[in-house]
Amino acid sequence: MKKIRAIQVVLSDNIATILGDAKNGMLVDVYDKNNELTNTIQLKSDINYGNKLALTDIQKGNPIIKYGSKIGISIKNICAGELVHVHNVDSFISVIPESVRKQVISEMGI
Repeated sequence: MKKIRAIQVVLSDNIATILGDAKNGMLVDVYDKNNELTNTIQLKSDINYGNKLALTDIQKGNPIIKYGSKIGISIKNICAGELVHVHNVDSFISVIPESVRKQVISEMGI
C-alpha cells in the first residue's frame, strides 16, 4: 500500500496538509518543513489531496492553527485524524456564506 504523507509547516500547528488521497483508517506520516517525521496519525475520515487533517483533538471553540497562526475556530469537536474543512471550522481569513458552506458540504459528502 502506498504510504501517505502530510506536512506540518510549524510544530505548533494543530492541522497538516495531506499530500495524497487517503481513506478512513489509513496511517499518515506527518513531516515537518525539514522533511523529518514528527508523527503518524490514523485517519478517522477520508481526506483528499491538499485538504487538512487534525493532528490533535480540537475542542469546539478552540483555534485552528496553521503556519503558526490562528486561521479559524472549530465549530464542533474535531478528533485527531479527521478532515478539517468548512463543516467543522469558521475561517478567520474569509467569510464563507452559509449557502456556499452547505453546497461544499453536500458536494464533498461531509
